Amino acid sequence: MVITKKLPLVGFLAMMMAACGGNPGVHAANKPDPANQALAERARAVLIRAVTEEKMFVQVHAADALVDVGEPEVVRKIYEPKRPVTLTSAAPVGELRALVGSARTAKERADYIAQVEQIFLKATGLTQIQAIETISKLGHPIKGEVLEAARKLANTADDSVKPFVLWALHIAGDKDAMARTVALMDSKDEVARSRAVYVVGWEGTKDPAVLAKLAKGADSASPGDKASANFVGAAFKLKADPSRMAAWQARLEDTLANGPGGGRYSAAQMLRYRYTPADLPKLAPNLDHPDADARIGAAWAILYVLKHSHQAK
Repeated sequence: MVITKKLPLVGFLAMMMAACGGNPGVHAANKPDPANQALAERARAVLIRAVTEEKMFVQVHAADALVDVGEPEVVRKIYEPKRPVTLTSAAPVGELRALVGSARTAKERADYIAQVEQIFLKATGLTQIQAIETISKLGHPIKGEVLEAARKLANTADDSVKPFVLWALHIAGDKDAMARTVALMDSKDEVARSRAVYVVGWEGTKDPAVLAKLAKGADSASPGDKASANFVGAAFKLKADPSRMAAWQARLEDTLANGPGGGRYSAAQMLRYRYTPADLPKLAPNLDHPDADARIGAAWAILYVLKHSHQAK
């Protein structure tokens, strides 16, 4: 679905409320469902509470959701007071990602991204991986010393690290990076497979061979395989095989209803791309789930579906 305009969530909810108030000139079929309006308000409250009370990347997930649905001001109020902090610890990566998404100006955005790049250059281990993943998620093309460092890491790191580094190289224009990422979908390393599939699912592809590989992986991966959920999610999101969509949706919905918190979050992330307002009752129960990520995933998906269904009218 093509996004033509990014509506502030408050404005979006206000329009729903106004429409539900009863405009004689508006046909009833065009009025938002009051139940959906109430659900949107609940979802927003879940995200506000999470970004206010949660910590680390759970809090960042809520921030990502708020930025995506048009409430960057809330995110800035949480994260701006924390600046500046040391650039060699894990916490700033998520904080900076939230600030990039909620930046007021192009310069502000560029300054925050530059700080993430410094973390990538100075840190090691998981923090360095989180930094290059964040740079890639932001769609930022790396240059100069960051590009050189990424090229070196892509050739020397373990398979588990390579997918996110290759992702950054792909965005920077490396013609072989995505093919190398696709190859890692067959890695013996479960983490490498999982991350490679995640990258392919995020970037998208129309290559029949890659789609066939995704479909095969979705149908053959065992539930205990760390890459299994990502294979199903990516295959579903990209419609890797139209004849298998119903089966993959059923697997995602089973995870949404019965899986662990993180699994429910990921399932909601994929289902939102195909859901319509009629599907929202499947998400609503997770707004009260004890796991914060499960609540955030459901809230984000609900608001995403309502916003995009409104824009499609």
